[in-house]
Amino acid sequence: MSFKKAFSALVTAVLTMILMSLVCFADSEKPSFSSDLSLVSRSYDEETMMYFYAFPDGAKFYASEVLSDSENFTSILLVGTEEDDISILVNSANGFLEQSQEVFLTEDGVYEVTISHELRNASGSVQARFAVEIGEQSAAPAETVISGRVSLENGDGETFRHTFLNGEIFETNVLDGETVSFMPKLSVPENVVCSMTRDGKICSLSTSGLITEDGAYKIDFTCYGSDGRLEKRYFSFNFFSKPTNRLGIFQAPFGFELTRITLNGKDVPVTERNFADLNGEGEYFIEYKNGNTTRSVKLSRDITPPVLYFNGTTDVIFSERVFVTSDTECSIRVTKNGQISSSTTELLGAGIYRITATDAAGNTTSARVEIKAVSAINPLDFVIIFGVLVVGGVVYFFIQRNRKMTVR
Repeated sequence: MSFKKAFSALVTAVLTMILMSLVCFADSEKPSFSSDLSLVSRSYDEETMMYFYAFPDGAKFYASEVLSDSENFTSILLVGTEEDDISILVNSANGFLEQSQEVFLTEDGVYEVTISHELRNASGSVQARFAVEIGEQSAAPAETVISGRVSLENGDGETFRHTFLNGEIFETNVLDGETVSFMPKLSVPENVVCSMTRDGKICSLSTSGLITEDGAYKIDFTCYGSDGRLEKRYFSFNFFSKPTNRLGIFQAPFGFELTRITLNGKDVPVTERNFADLNGEGEYFIEYKNGNTTRSVKLSRDITPPVLYFNGTTDVIFSERVFVTSDTECSIRVTKNGQISSSTTELLGAGIYRITATDAAGNTTSARVEIKAVSAINPLDFVIIFGVLVVGGVVYFFIQRNRKMTVR
């Protein structure tokens, strides 16, 4: 081998080694992110319709969706906390977002969310981490499984449709993520498997497709396309035709923005376009818009529990039977000495009663009532009565003794 060729080979080898070392160094410097929700426990709050995540010491943060260590995909995501010792940091393709106690993600993209907390027993800090993709679809058409929310197309402003892989069409009068006070109607194709839950419990869809019971609904769809691909979609909405105490944070349907809110006829400032905090009581009117489509809903929020009366009073100790009434229509449950009582409006016999009343809005109140036995009368009362009888007897004796005998 000539000197020139040997020198060229040596230079090439050196440059290759330098390049590889630079790549390795760059990889070692690149920050890594791994999802980890193992330190938090999850619960669901029906009133706010939010998922709450608690650290070991009880500190909590909330999210509008169920979070997973593996894959999270949604159109929008709200993450927040009311705890001062919890911080939320969000990293996007454009860098870190401004730090806040409540973050609302609506722009398409992949986000890395880190929630940090200093344990209150001074045993160090902990983190919950997850990645989430915000977008309209969760899978490319070429993939074997297509999943995510239904993709509803606007028919006439009142009817919305989703077309499945097999060509079947799901039709509804409710938007995905919408809260309505009119009866939702669902038309599910025969070749699509459907399962539904209300307030987290499995329920069945009537043959008419009408939803008649208030609650938070989620529907899962499964079907196969002609090319063998599997499609799994889900769809959720809330139906409250009666006054309810479950209205907390109102979210606009996916793709819509809030335009107007009134409470008992008075305008409420719209500070956020995607959600509103309904902290008042009374009749709400909420309007939201997406392009040329405008929809609205009227909802009644009632957070006042019923008031119980016993024999027309608020007394709770009696020595006679008690009649239970309330200031509003409600269901009443009674236990006597810890056992369920068959009578709900009339309390009979001595014992300790626990009365619980629940109104139509879900508000509850409870009271403890005691009916004392006759023998439970204060012993001092017996002493006084006995003393009066003794004095009366003595007086009667002296009167009879001093009375002169009359001879006829």
